[in-house]
Amino acid sequence: MIKYLATLFILSAFTVSGQTLLPLQHDTTLIKHEFIFSATGDLGSSAISKSIFNPFLFGGGISSETKDKALSNQKTNNRIGVTAQTELEYRNYTVNLFKNPKYGFLVQGGYYLSASGNYTKDLFEMAFYGNESFLGRTADFSASSMRLTAFQKIGFGIIDKKSKSSLAINFINVSSFADANIYDGKLNQDAEGENISLFLNGNYRQTQGSTFSQGLGASIDFDYRIPFIVNQDRNAFLQVQVKNFGFGYLNKGVKRYQVDSTYTYSGFNIDQLVNSSNTFSTDFSLEDSLNIRPENKKQLIALPFYVQLGKIIDENNPNKLQSFFGLRIYPTASYVPMLYAGGNWKPKPWINLGVSAIYGGYTKFRGGLYASFKIDKMHVGIGTEDVYGLISKNALGESLTIRMRWSI
Repeated sequence: MIKYLATLFILSAFTVSGQTLLPLQHDTTLIKHEFIFSATGDLGSSAISKSIFNPFLFGGGISSETKDKALSNQKTNNRIGVTAQTELEYRNYTVNLFKNPKYGFLVQGGYYLSASGNYTKDLFEMAFYGNESFLGRTADFSASSMRLTAFQKIGFGIIDKKSKSSLAINFINVSSFADANIYDGKLNQDAEGENISLFLNGNYRQTQGSTFSQGLGASIDFDYRIPFIVNQDRNAFLQVQVKNFGFGYLNKGVKRYQVDSTYTYSGFNIDQLVNSSNTFSTDFSLEDSLNIRPENKKQLIALPFYVQLGKIIDENNPNKLQSFFGLRIYPTASYVPMLYAGGNWKPKPWINLGVSAIYGGYTKFRGGLYASFKIDKMHVGIGTEDVYGLISKNALGESLTIRMRWSI
């Protein structure tokens, strides 16, 4: 049973495919209308390579050699995270919002998916090897957690025509939510596997049913551009951005399981617990035995949001070389504050090429690469936060983003 719970716990974060470092190119050119489309997928782990991820995402088997190598990479505590989003935005600079010539408006919509988790080495080993490797010793699952949220939004906002700063308020539809926490969990068994003691303190919550809308909410997007002097002739721009800060109310409710118990099995092994129909009498209840208390309740949840502070690229800067750098924070225990720095090269007025060095997030060190092109009134960019992840199955993640901007 613990093997299957451990597998579910870890792989829940794998079932999904953020803001990426395709640098926003700040453009102060006066325009009338602007359409922006972006799509991003980012997967990262501190200890699990793509050779483990890919079979779950695309099908296929995992060899013993691959599992052994993955196990050797695990630390006492590990982290994993996956984010995906698509977003479409329209900006109107011709309207004088609130009868003020300084302000236009924006309309936006998007889909967002975020999954992350912390897990112990023992939990990984239980999921991929079963309980046999723990005969005669104790498996520790304490301080493991998982959270998954999927939601959609549509919003309206105000935009400063000159600085391109903006503030938007969004209507949120939450389509899926689940989280699990093992505050304290240990499994001890003797060398024969016949006497097993389980201590477990934790909970699990999940939305119910298959309806598209599980709850409603609201969020705020904030994007503030701050000019600062680089030299007498040129300013640079600092961006302070907050995305998807808000809450969702799960009016359909969640199924919540709370467990706080110690249980001892004697005279049989885990395989018998899972596979045998004769081990227990017909009135046996695993939930009762483990003191699992299910309940249905409505729930208020915080949406997965991020804060990013950094220097951005100035599209109107005549210099061929520009730097960008910054800090990104997701307020979750699985995410280490991420630092990034890079350089942008403009060999021609219509092309930008760039590289970046990244530390933190859900993984360790990564290198980024991007290219963007200006074709008439269209900007098209493609980039990755993990160059190594695009070419090697041994990488600890993968990242890809596409951004298109059309202005008239």
